[in-house]
Order: sequence, then structure tokens, then C-alpha cells
Amino acid sequence: MAFGEETFKRALRGELAVHSSITDLKVWVHGVDAHFMCSMLGVDLSRRIVDASRVWSESGIVYPRDARSVGILSRNDFRYPQLTVYGKLPRLQLVGNETFQHFWVGFENGFAGGNSLVAFQKVLGPAGLRFNARWYDHFGWVFGKDVFVDITPHLPPDNETVDHQYVIRLHRNIVIYEIDGRIVAIAIPCNRVGVVKSGVKPYSIMLVERVPERISVLIEWGSDRTAVATTDLYAGIEPRHVRVSEGPQTPTLDLPLYLDDSDVRLAGHSSTGSVVSHPFPVLGFNRKTLYFMSDTTGTLEVQVYTVSGNWRTYDSISIPANTLLSYTIDDEAVLARAVFTPSAYPASILEAEVVMS
Repeated sequence: MAFGEETFKRALRGELAVHSSITDLKVWVHGVDAHFMCSMLGVDLSRRIVDASRVWSESGIVYPRDARSVGILSRNDFRYPQLTVYGKLPRLQLVGNETFQHFWVGFENGFAGGNSLVAFQKVLGPAGLRFNARWYDHFGWVFGKDVFVDITPHLPPDNETVDHQYVIRLHRNIVIYEIDGRIVAIAIPCNRVGVVKSGVKPYSIMLVERVPERISVLIEWGSDRTAVATTDLYAGIEPRHVRVSEGPQTPTLDLPLYLDDSDVRLAGHSSTGSVVSHPFPVLGFNRKTLYFMSDTTGTLEVQVYTVSGNWRTYDSISIPANTLLSYTIDDEAVLARAVFTPSAYPASILEAEVVMS
């Protein structure tokens, strides 16, 4: 083997190791530009490829007054990536002739939504300020579909002045959006596009057509401005506070059951009538086990969400008092929920959760 070939292979292995994940130490050692690229669209619609370090440093991300959009993409794509961003979101302001402004953090394979975008979106427009979990799959903004759910109720009120943690975990069968360690939205790839829950707690739910197995990290700030604005804007997110690594194809989830459209957990809830749980994802998990216990006898219905958009009874189980039920959902469904009707009132629910892997 020639020396030159061996040297090349060592260099290639080192390059692959550098880009196998993004961490604070790698960014410190190799610099922002070793891990990220940047595309800047001017107000005259001219596009320039610039160093990411031109707009992103330890001081945060700058949105220049002469830019229509600034898009930062990781040089590498990641298989089932897990993204964590810790920092301050920008205060969106209409400081030019723009009618809206948006800020994205998540994943995208190329700009304009090619081959799916999965991201948090903070947007200021005619309808005011909103914070969304969004998915879309477009080709040059022309062909494709998109869906989003409103997660504004979960946006920390001090998100512009205090650091918070924003996480997106992309898997084969589910995309999980988290803020400060709590799930705020889920997207379920099921060859359908639609909204099941939006703007509610504990989490919003959307159905999407697909998510790619490999995808790049995205941070983008843009608007529809066509003239130079009055000032630059800033977001308090440092490069070293963006972490990404590859994750499992199918996650393990242990989810408490909540009252429908509420962040009140069923476990510990005292019922004076039938109780309906918030839906939970079940598609693509090999094992799906529901645990339930009440101090009163009753009937537990397990319902599934159908293509027609209806909830249908999958099974009905008699619940003895003070006995833990372990129930396995054997068949595939997109979503499921539990409906408990006690035989006497009041009834206290002692345990209610689902474990999936």
C-alpha cells in the first residue's frame, strides 16, 4: 500500500470522527466553520455563500440589516439525530419593510424545504407572535405539503432574556419536540398529513408523511424584506451550546397519561365521572404496555385513532380495585388513548402510564 493512500485514509478517518457529532469541544478546537456552512440571501435576492463565523460567534447569531435571510446548515447530516440547543431565542422585530419575520431551529436537507424540514419556528407576522413545531416537505417552495402545531402555550415567557433548552429527537417512527425537558409536541410519520392536537397541553400532535433517515442541522432567520432595514438583530445562542449526535432508530418512551388537553396527570386524579386521557403515540413501537390502577372497580377502554379521524374502541377491560393492570397493545395504530369509567364515585386513579420500546 502506498504511503500516500494510507495517509489519505487516516485523514479521512479523522475527518469522519470530527463530523460524527457536534459538541462544545469540537467547535472550540476546529471552529464554527469546520461544522457549519452559511447561505445569505440579500434584500436584492442575490445569494452568497459566506463563512458561518461571519454571522455566528460566542456573541450569538446576527441577522444583518441588509439580509433577507441567513441560513446555517451543518456540513454533515446525521442518522436519526438528537439536537439540543441551549440559549436565548431572538426578539423578532419588524425593523424594515418586512411584513413577517421567522426564526427556525431544527433539521433540513437543503433550503426551501427540500426532503423535509423538522423544526421549531418562532414567527412574528400579521397574526402576532406564534411558536410552532413544524414539518414540511417542499421542492423549491412550490410542490409539497406542510403541517404545523401551535406550541405557543409552552414558549417560556422569558425566552428572549433567559437561556432555555430546546430539543428535537428524530426517530424512524416519531419526532419528539421538548422544551426544558418536557415534551411539547410530537410528529408521527404515517403517510398522512394532519393536525390531531394543537395549542394544548401536555403536548400537540401532528401526522406527517415521512422524515428522512439522515438530515442536517438548521438554524435560519428570515423575512420578506426587500430593502435594507434600520438595524441588525441578534439571537443569544452560542455555537458551543448547539449539540447534535446520532440516536436510536426507535426510542424507549415511558409516558405518564394526562387528562385530555391538560397537563394534569391521571395518576393522583380523583374522578367524578368518565375520564379520557390525552392521546399517546404507539405506531412503530415493538412493545406497547399500558399500566393502570384505581382504588375503585370500573371499565377501561383502549381506543385507537383511525384514518377517518375517529376514536374507535380497541378493547374494553374490567378493572379490579387496587390492582395494577398490565395491558399490552399487540396491533399497530397511530395513536391510542384510555377512557376510564369507574363503577362508583369518587374514584382515585393511582397509576396511569404507558411504556413503549
